[in-house]
Amino acid sequence: MFIGFLILVAIAVIYFAFFYKRDDKRRNSYKAKQQKSGGNADKNALEALSDINKIETPTAEDNFNAGRIEELNILEGNIDNARGNQELLTNVIDRYVNALDLIQIRARLDPEVHLNEGINDIAPEIMVANMANFAIGGLDFVLGEINAGDDFWAPVIPPFRMIIAGANETGEELRDARVGNAAANTNNKEDFARTYLASTVKHSSDPQNVHDSSVNEDLKSTLRELRKTSSSVQASIGLTQIDSHISKNVESGSISIQTANKAREALKIAKLGAYISQYGETENNILKYVWDRTNLQANEGNSDNMKDCVIKALADCMNENGVGAVCAGGRASRYLESLVLQDFNPNIGVAQRQEEYKNQILGEVAKIIDNEAENAADDDPDEEIRKAGQSYKDPNIEVDEDAAEKLRERMKKKISAHIDTYKEHFKPHQLDDLKKDCLAAVL
Repeated sequence: MFIGFLILVAIAVIYFAFFYKRDDKRRNSYKAKQQKSGGNADKNALEALSDINKIETPTAEDNFNAGRIEELNILEGNIDNARGNQELLTNVIDRYVNALDLIQIRARLDPEVHLNEGINDIAPEIMVANMANFAIGGLDFVLGEINAGDDFWAPVIPPFRMIIAGANETGEELRDARVGNAAANTNNKEDFARTYLASTVKHSSDPQNVHDSSVNEDLKSTLRELRKTSSSVQASIGLTQIDSHISKNVESGSISIQTANKAREALKIAKLGAYISQYGETENNILKYVWDRTNLQANEGNSDNMKDCVIKALADCMNENGVGAVCAGGRASRYLESLVLQDFNPNIGVAQRQEEYKNQILGEVAKIIDNEAENAADDDPDEEIRKAGQSYKDPNIEVDEDAAEKLRERMKKKISAHIDTYKEHFKPHQLDDLKKDCLAAVL
Protein backbone atom coordinates (compact mmCIF):
# COMPACT_ATOMS: atom_id res chain seq x y z
CA MET A 1 0.00 0.00 0.00
CA PHE A 2 2.72 2.41 1.05
CA ILE A 3 4.85 1.41 -1.97
CA GLY A 4 1.90 2.08 -4.25
CA PHE A 5 1.50 5.52 -2.73
CA LEU A 6 5.21 6.28 -3.31
CA ILE A 7 4.88 5.20 -6.92
CA LEU A 8 1.95 7.58 -7.43
CA VAL A 9 3.92 10.42 -5.85
CA ALA A 10 6.90 9.68 -8.10
CA ILE A 11 4.67 9.63 -11.18
CA ALA A 12 3.12 12.96 -10.14
CA VAL A 13 6.55 14.55 -9.61
CA ILE A 14 7.77 13.33 -13.02
CA TYR A 15 4.55 14.53 -14.66
CA PHE A 16 4.76 18.03 -13.24
CA ALA A 17 8.50 18.29 -13.88
CA PHE A 18 7.89 17.35 -17.52
CA PHE A 19 5.16 19.95 -18.02
CA TYR A 20 7.04 22.70 -16.20
CA LYS A 21 10.11 22.04 -18.34
CA ARG A 22 7.98 22.13 -21.47
CA ASP A 23 6.40 25.38 -20.29
CA ASP A 24 9.87 26.89 -19.79
CA LYS A 25 10.85 26.03 -23.36
CA ARG A 26 7.70 27.62 -24.72
CA ARG A 27 8.25 30.63 -22.47
CA ASN A 28 11.78 31.16 -23.76
CA SER A 29 10.53 30.72 -27.32
CA TYR A 30 7.73 33.27 -27.12
CA LYS A 31 9.89 35.87 -25.38
CA ALA A 32 12.51 35.68 -28.13
CA LYS A 33 9.83 36.06 -30.81
CA GLN A 34 8.12 38.90 -28.94
CA GLN A 35 11.38 40.84 -28.82
CA LYS A 36 11.90 40.32 -32.57
CA SER A 37 8.41 41.54 -33.46
CA GLY A 38 8.16 44.82 -35.31
CA GLY A 39 5.38 46.00 -33.01
CA ASN A 40 2.49 44.92 -35.24
CA ALA A 41 0.64 41.68 -35.96
CA ASP A 42 3.63 40.18 -37.77
CA LYS A 43 4.72 36.54 -37.86
CA ASN A 44 6.85 36.84 -34.71
CA ALA A 45 4.01 38.37 -32.67
CA LEU A 46 1.44 35.81 -33.78
CA GLU A 47 3.80 32.89 -33.18
CA ALA A 48 4.65 34.29 -29.74
CA LEU A 49 0.94 34.44 -28.90
CA SER A 50 0.50 30.88 -30.15
CA ASP A 51 3.37 29.70 -27.91
CA ILE A 52 1.82 31.40 -24.87
CA ASN A 53 -1.53 29.76 -25.54
CA LYS A 54 0.19 26.34 -25.39
CA ILE A 55 1.68 26.93 -21.93
CA GLU A 56 0.08 24.53 -19.46
CA THR A 57 0.49 26.70 -16.36
CA PRO A 58 0.68 30.36 -17.40
CA THR A 59 2.22 32.81 -14.94
CA ALA A 60 1.20 36.41 -14.35
CA GLU A 61 3.85 37.48 -16.83
CA ASP A 62 2.63 35.01 -19.47
CA ASN A 63 -0.90 36.36 -19.17
CA PHE A 64 0.37 39.93 -19.25
CA ASN A 65 2.51 39.35 -22.36
CA ALA A 66 -0.37 37.66 -24.18
CA GLY A 67 -2.58 40.63 -23.35
CA ARG A 68 0.09 43.05 -24.54
CA ILE A 69 0.48 41.29 -27.88
CA GLU A 70 -3.29 41.31 -28.43
CA GLU A 71 -3.68 44.90 -27.21
CA LEU A 72 -0.70 46.53 -28.93
CA ASN A 73 0.43 44.32 -31.82
CA ILE A 74 -3.00 43.21 -33.05
CA LEU A 75 -5.30 46.04 -31.91
CA GLU A 76 -2.46 48.60 -32.33
CA GLY A 77 -3.36 50.20 -29.01
CA ASN A 78 -6.77 51.21 -30.35
CA ILE A 79 -9.77 49.51 -28.74
CA ASP A 80 -12.04 50.51 -31.61
CA ASN A 81 -10.04 48.21 -33.89
CA ALA A 82 -11.81 45.35 -32.08
CA ARG A 83 -15.23 46.55 -33.23
CA GLY A 84 -15.34 43.71 -35.76
CA ASN A 85 -13.77 41.20 -33.37
CA GLN A 86 -15.07 41.72 -29.85
CA GLU A 87 -13.64 38.38 -28.76
CA LEU A 88 -10.14 39.82 -29.15
CA LEU A 89 -10.85 42.62 -26.65
CA THR A 90 -12.43 40.08 -24.30
CA ASN A 91 -9.22 38.04 -24.52
CA VAL A 92 -7.13 41.06 -23.52
CA ILE A 93 -9.39 41.77 -20.55
CA ASP A 94 -9.35 38.12 -19.43
CA ARG A 95 -5.56 37.96 -19.69
CA TYR A 96 -5.10 41.10 -17.60
CA VAL A 97 -7.61 39.99 -14.96
CA ASN A 98 -5.77 36.66 -14.65
CA ALA A 99 -2.40 38.42 -14.41
CA LEU A 100 -3.66 40.72 -11.65
CA ASP A 101 -5.08 37.77 -9.71
CA LEU A 102 -1.76 35.91 -9.89
CA ILE A 103 0.23 38.98 -8.83
CA GLN A 104 -2.07 39.52 -5.85
CA ILE A 105 -1.84 35.88 -4.78
CA ARG A 106 1.93 35.96 -5.02
CA ALA A 107 2.24 39.25 -3.13
CA ARG A 108 0.08 37.96 -0.29
CA LEU A 109 1.96 34.68 0.01
CA ASP A 110 5.43 36.15 0.10
CA PRO A 111 6.21 39.70 -1.11
CA GLU A 112 9.93 38.96 -1.32
CA VAL A 113 9.58 36.06 -3.75
CA HIS A 114 9.60 37.09 -7.40
CA LEU A 115 6.54 35.96 -9.32
CA ASN A 116 8.11 33.11 -11.23
CA GLU A 117 11.04 32.31 -8.96
CA GLY A 118 13.80 33.39 -11.30
CA ILE A 119 12.17 33.24 -14.74
CA ASN A 120 10.23 36.50 -14.47
CA ASP A 121 11.55 39.39 -16.57
CA ILE A 122 8.97 42.06 -15.83
CA ALA A 123 8.52 43.56 -12.36
CA PRO A 124 4.94 43.21 -11.09
CA GLU A 125 4.76 46.99 -10.59
CA ILE A 126 5.40 47.52 -14.31
CA MET A 127 2.75 44.97 -15.29
CA VAL A 128 0.19 46.52 -12.94
CA ALA A 129 0.89 50.04 -14.26
CA ASN A 130 0.49 48.96 -17.89
CA MET A 131 -2.74 47.10 -17.20
CA ALA A 132 -4.10 50.13 -15.36
CA ASN A 133 -3.19 52.33 -18.34
CA PHE A 134 -5.08 50.00 -20.67
CA ALA A 135 -8.23 49.98 -18.53
CA ILE A 136 -8.25 53.71 -17.73
CA GLY A 137 -7.61 54.64 -21.35
CA GLY A 138 -10.24 52.14 -22.48
CA LEU A 139 -12.82 53.43 -20.04
CA ASP A 140 -12.20 57.03 -21.12
CA PHE A 141 -12.64 56.01 -24.77
CA VAL A 142 -15.85 54.06 -24.12
CA LEU A 143 -17.42 56.83 -22.03
CA GLY A 144 -16.54 59.31 -24.77
CA GLU A 145 -18.22 57.10 -27.37
CA ILE A 146 -21.32 56.77 -25.21
CA ASN A 147 -21.49 60.54 -24.71
CA ALA A 148 -21.34 60.86 -28.51
CA GLY A 149 -24.34 58.53 -28.86
CA ASP A 150 -22.52 55.25 -29.57
CA ASP A 151 -23.10 52.66 -26.84
CA PHE A 152 -21.52 49.75 -28.74
CA TRP A 153 -18.79 49.30 -26.13
CA ALA A 154 -20.99 49.78 -23.06
CA PRO A 155 -20.71 46.08 -22.01
CA VAL A 156 -16.96 46.43 -21.39
CA ILE A 157 -17.38 49.20 -18.79
CA PRO A 158 -17.70 46.79 -15.80
CA PRO A 159 -14.57 44.74 -16.68
CA PHE A 160 -12.57 47.93 -17.28
CA ARG A 161 -13.60 49.18 -13.84
CA MET A 162 -12.73 45.79 -12.35
CA ILE A 163 -9.19 45.98 -13.79
CA ILE A 164 -8.78 49.54 -12.52
CA ALA A 165 -9.90 48.54 -9.01
CA GLY A 166 -7.69 45.45 -9.10
CA ALA A 167 -4.68 47.44 -10.29
CA ASN A 168 -5.17 50.03 -7.53
CA GLU A 169 -5.47 47.34 -4.87
CA THR A 170 -2.49 45.38 -6.18
CA GLY A 171 -0.39 48.53 -6.50
CA GLU A 172 -1.08 49.40 -2.87
CA GLU A 173 -0.20 45.87 -1.74
CA LEU A 174 3.10 45.96 -3.62
CA ARG A 175 3.88 49.42 -2.24
CA ASP A 176 3.09 48.31 1.32
CA ALA A 177 5.35 45.27 0.83
CA ARG A 178 8.26 47.50 -0.25
CA VAL A 179 7.65 49.81 2.72
CA GLY A 180 7.60 46.84 5.09
CA ASN A 181 10.76 45.34 3.67
CA ALA A 182 12.62 48.66 3.85
CA ALA A 183 11.46 49.28 7.43
CA ALA A 184 12.56 45.81 8.53
CA ASN A 185 16.05 46.20 7.07
CA THR A 186 17.01 49.75 8.06
CA ASN A 187 17.73 51.54 11.34
CA ASN A 188 16.81 55.16 10.65
CA LYS A 189 14.53 57.30 8.49
CA GLU A 190 17.29 58.35 6.10
CA ASP A 191 18.30 54.76 5.31
CA PHE A 192 14.63 53.77 5.07
CA ALA A 193 13.91 56.42 2.44
CA ARG A 194 16.93 55.44 0.34
CA THR A 195 16.25 51.71 0.63
CA TYR A 196 12.54 52.02 -0.10
CA LEU A 197 13.03 54.33 -3.09
CA ALA A 198 15.80 52.08 -4.48
CA SER A 199 13.41 49.10 -4.24
CA THR A 200 10.81 51.10 -6.18
CA VAL A 201 13.20 51.58 -9.11
CA LYS A 202 12.26 49.07 -11.82
CA HIS A 203 13.74 48.22 -15.20
CA SER A 204 12.30 46.34 -18.16
CA SER A 205 12.98 45.77 -21.83
CA ASP A 206 9.74 46.74 -23.52
CA PRO A 207 9.49 45.99 -27.27
CA GLN A 208 6.38 48.18 -27.38
CA ASN A 209 7.88 51.50 -26.27
CA VAL A 210 6.37 53.15 -29.38
CA HIS A 211 3.11 53.17 -27.38
CA ASP A 212 4.78 54.85 -24.38
CA SER A 213 3.23 58.32 -24.06
CA SER A 214 6.47 59.75 -22.65
CA VAL A 215 8.46 58.54 -25.66
CA ASN A 216 5.82 60.08 -27.91
CA GLU A 217 5.97 63.42 -26.08
CA ASP A 218 9.77 63.55 -26.31
CA LEU A 219 9.72 62.73 -30.02
CA LYS A 220 6.93 65.25 -30.65
CA SER A 221 9.27 67.83 -29.12
CA THR A 222 11.95 66.74 -31.60
CA LEU A 223 9.45 66.97 -34.44
CA ARG A 224 8.52 70.53 -33.46
CA GLU A 225 12.20 71.52 -33.62
CA LEU A 226 12.67 69.84 -37.00
CA ARG A 227 9.70 71.69 -38.48
CA LYS A 228 11.34 75.01 -37.55
CA THR A 229 14.46 74.26 -39.60
CA SER A 230 12.89 72.31 -42.47
CA SER A 231 13.13 73.58 -46.05
CA SER A 232 10.08 74.54 -48.09
CA VAL A 233 10.61 71.88 -50.77
CA GLN A 234 7.99 69.15 -51.17
CA ALA A 235 8.37 65.89 -49.29
CA SER A 236 8.66 63.97 -52.57
CA ILE A 237 11.89 65.81 -53.40
CA GLY A 238 13.46 65.02 -50.05
CA LEU A 239 12.51 61.35 -50.31
CA THR A 240 14.00 61.20 -53.84
CA GLN A 241 17.26 62.49 -52.35
CA ILE A 242 17.16 59.64 -49.83
CA ASP A 243 16.74 57.10 -52.65
CA SER A 244 19.76 58.58 -54.42
CA HIS A 245 21.83 58.42 -51.25
CA ILE A 246 20.96 54.73 -50.83
CA SER A 247 22.23 54.06 -54.39
CA LYS A 248 25.40 56.03 -53.68
CA ASN A 249 26.09 53.99 -50.55
CA VAL A 250 25.57 50.71 -52.41
CA GLU A 251 28.04 51.78 -55.12
CA SER A 252 30.64 52.76 -52.52
CA GLY A 253 30.12 49.51 -50.63
CA SER A 254 29.28 51.29 -47.38
CA ILE A 255 26.00 49.38 -47.05
CA SER A 256 24.98 45.92 -48.17
CA ILE A 257 22.49 45.27 -50.95
CA GLN A 258 20.20 43.63 -48.37
CA THR A 259 20.21 46.75 -46.19
CA ALA A 260 19.62 48.93 -49.25
CA ASN A 261 16.67 46.80 -50.37
CA LYS A 262 15.08 46.96 -46.92
CA ALA A 263 15.60 50.74 -46.77
CA ARG A 264 14.02 51.15 -50.22
CA GLU A 265 11.00 49.03 -49.22
CA ALA A 266 10.48 51.22 -46.17
CA LEU A 267 10.93 54.33 -48.32
CA LYS A 268 8.16 53.13 -50.66
CA ILE A 269 5.84 52.85 -47.68
CA ALA A 270 6.85 56.29 -46.39
CA LYS A 271 6.05 57.84 -49.79
CA LEU A 272 2.41 56.80 -49.35
CA GLY A 273 2.15 59.53 -46.71
CA ALA A 274 0.11 57.72 -44.07
CA TYR A 275 -1.25 60.06 -41.40
CA ILE A 276 0.22 59.22 -37.97
CA SER A 277 -2.17 60.48 -35.31
CA GLN A 278 0.27 60.32 -32.39
CA TYR A 279 2.43 62.92 -34.17
CA GLY A 280 -0.31 64.78 -36.02
CA GLU A 281 1.70 64.54 -39.23
CA THR A 282 2.08 62.38 -42.35
CA GLU A 283 4.89 59.86 -42.54
CA ASN A 284 6.46 61.32 -45.68
CA ASN A 285 6.65 64.78 -44.09
CA ILE A 286 8.22 63.42 -40.88
CA LEU A 287 10.91 61.62 -42.89
CA LYS A 288 11.46 64.74 -45.00
CA TYR A 289 11.93 66.90 -41.88
CA VAL A 290 14.50 64.41 -40.57
CA TRP A 291 16.37 64.39 -43.90
CA ASP A 292 16.36 68.18 -44.08
CA ARG A 293 18.06 68.23 -40.70
CA THR A 294 21.01 66.31 -42.14
CA ASN A 295 21.49 69.15 -44.64
CA LEU A 296 21.42 71.89 -42.01
CA GLN A 297 24.55 74.08 -42.02
CA ALA A 298 24.99 73.58 -38.28
CA ASN A 299 25.28 69.83 -38.96
CA GLU A 300 27.63 70.17 -41.92
CA GLY A 301 30.51 68.39 -40.18
CA ASN A 302 28.41 65.32 -39.43
CA SER A 303 26.00 65.36 -42.36
CA ASP A 304 27.18 62.08 -43.94
CA ASN A 305 26.94 60.18 -40.65
CA MET A 306 23.46 61.54 -40.08
CA LYS A 307 22.34 60.45 -43.53
CA ASP A 308 23.72 56.95 -42.91
CA CYS A 309 21.77 56.80 -39.64
CA VAL A 310 18.56 57.72 -41.46
CA ILE A 311 19.16 54.95 -44.01
CA LYS A 312 19.79 52.47 -41.19
CA ALA A 313 16.57 53.59 -39.50
CA LEU A 314 14.67 52.97 -42.73
CA ALA A 315 16.14 49.47 -43.04
CA ASP A 316 15.26 48.77 -39.38
CA CYS A 317 11.62 49.48 -40.20
CA MET A 318 11.41 46.23 -42.15
CA ASN A 319 11.15 42.77 -40.66
CA GLU A 320 14.21 40.51 -40.70
CA ASN A 321 13.31 38.91 -44.03
CA GLY A 322 12.55 42.28 -45.61
CA VAL A 323 8.85 41.45 -45.94
CA GLY A 324 6.41 43.46 -43.84
CA ALA A 325 7.17 46.61 -41.87
CA VAL A 326 6.73 47.74 -38.29
CA CYS A 327 3.66 49.87 -37.55
CA ALA A 328 3.50 53.47 -38.81
CA GLY A 329 4.13 54.93 -35.36
CA GLY A 330 7.16 52.67 -34.99
CA ARG A 331 8.54 53.79 -38.34
CA ALA A 332 8.14 57.48 -37.51
CA SER A 333 9.78 56.93 -34.12
CA ARG A 334 12.77 55.29 -35.80
CA TYR A 335 13.18 58.23 -38.20
CA LEU A 336 13.13 60.76 -35.36
CA GLU A 337 15.38 58.73 -33.07
CA SER A 338 17.97 58.29 -35.84
CA LEU A 339 19.22 61.80 -35.06
CA VAL A 340 20.07 61.09 -31.41
CA LEU A 341 23.71 61.96 -30.62
CA GLN A 342 24.14 63.05 -34.25
CA ASP A 343 22.52 66.48 -34.33
CA PHE A 344 24.27 69.63 -33.12
CA ASN A 345 21.44 69.97 -30.59
CA PRO A 346 21.96 67.18 -28.01
CA ASN A 347 18.23 67.07 -27.22
CA ILE A 348 17.18 66.14 -30.75
CA GLY A 349 16.00 62.55 -31.05
CA VAL A 350 16.29 61.84 -27.33
CA ALA A 351 13.31 59.90 -26.02
CA GLN A 352 12.89 58.40 -22.55
CA ARG A 353 10.25 55.92 -21.48
CA GLN A 354 8.03 56.74 -18.51
CA GLU A 355 9.83 54.02 -16.61
CA GLU A 356 13.14 55.84 -17.13
CA TYR A 357 11.67 59.17 -16.05
CA LYS A 358 10.14 57.52 -12.99
CA ASN A 359 13.45 55.95 -12.00
CA GLN A 360 15.15 59.31 -12.44
CA ILE A 361 12.53 60.99 -10.25
CA LEU A 362 12.92 58.39 -7.50
CA GLY A 363 16.63 59.20 -7.28
CA GLU A 364 15.88 62.91 -7.16
CA VAL A 365 13.29 62.42 -4.41
CA ALA A 366 15.88 60.60 -2.29
CA LYS A 367 18.10 63.69 -2.56
CA ILE A 368 15.19 66.00 -1.68
CA ILE A 369 14.53 64.05 1.53
CA ASP A 370 18.23 64.05 2.43
CA ASN A 371 18.56 67.79 1.79
CA GLU A 372 15.38 68.75 3.64
CA ALA A 373 16.35 66.66 6.67
CA GLU A 374 19.88 68.09 6.68
CA ASN A 375 18.70 71.69 6.26
CA ALA A 376 16.18 71.25 9.06
CA ALA A 377 18.79 69.68 11.34
CA ASP A 378 21.34 72.45 10.75
CA ASP A 379 19.47 75.65 10.07
CA ASP A 380 15.81 75.58 11.12
CA PRO A 381 15.02 78.35 13.67
CA ASP A 382 12.63 76.00 15.48
CA GLU A 383 14.56 73.77 17.88
CA GLU A 384 11.96 70.99 17.71
CA ILE A 385 12.10 70.91 13.90
CA ARG A 386 15.90 70.79 14.13
CA LYS A 387 15.53 67.70 16.31
CA ALA A 388 13.07 66.21 13.79
CA GLY A 389 15.68 66.73 11.07
CA GLN A 390 18.43 65.21 13.21
CA SER A 391 16.24 62.16 13.90
CA TYR A 392 16.51 61.12 10.26
CA LYS A 393 20.02 59.92 11.04
CA ASP A 394 19.70 59.33 14.78
CA PRO A 395 16.56 57.38 15.78
CA ASN A 396 17.38 57.88 19.47
CA ILE A 397 16.55 61.60 19.41
CA GLU A 398 13.19 62.38 21.01
CA VAL A 399 11.00 64.25 18.57
CA ASP A 400 7.93 66.38 19.13
CA GLU A 401 5.22 64.90 16.90
CA ASP A 402 3.91 68.30 15.78
CA ALA A 403 7.41 69.30 14.68
CA ALA A 404 7.91 65.97 12.92
CA GLU A 405 4.62 66.43 11.07
CA LYS A 406 5.63 69.93 9.96
CA LEU A 407 8.88 68.55 8.53
CA ARG A 408 7.04 65.71 6.80
CA GLU A 409 4.58 68.16 5.23
CA ARG A 410 7.47 70.35 4.10
CA MET A 411 9.13 67.37 2.42
CA LYS A 412 5.91 66.15 0.83
CA LYS A 413 5.12 69.59 -0.56
CA LYS A 414 8.57 69.89 -2.13
CA ILE A 415 8.41 66.34 -3.53
CA SER A 416 4.95 66.90 -5.05
CA ALA A 417 6.06 70.16 -6.64
CA HIS A 418 9.14 68.48 -8.09
CA ILE A 419 7.11 65.62 -9.57
CA ASP A 420 4.71 68.13 -11.14
CA THR A 421 7.60 69.47 -13.25
CA TYR A 422 7.46 66.16 -15.16
CA LYS A 423 3.71 66.27 -15.80
CA GLU A 424 4.06 66.40 -19.60
CA HIS A 425 5.52 62.89 -19.46
CA PHE A 426 2.70 61.31 -17.44
CA LYS A 427 -1.07 61.08 -17.54
CA PRO A 428 -2.90 62.41 -14.45
CA HIS A 429 -3.49 58.97 -12.89
CA GLN A 430 0.15 58.03 -13.51
CA LEU A 431 1.33 61.21 -11.83
CA ASP A 432 -0.89 60.44 -8.81
CA ASP A 433 0.53 56.90 -8.54
CA LEU A 434 4.07 58.23 -8.79
CA LYS A 435 3.39 60.69 -5.98
CA LYS A 436 2.02 57.88 -3.81
CA ASP A 437 5.17 55.87 -4.42
CA CYS A 438 7.44 58.79 -3.61
CA LEU A 439 5.54 60.15 -0.60
CA ALA A 440 5.62 56.71 1.03
CA ALA A 441 9.35 57.35 1.56
CA VAL A 442 8.61 60.12 4.06
CA LEU A 443 8.26 58.81 7.61
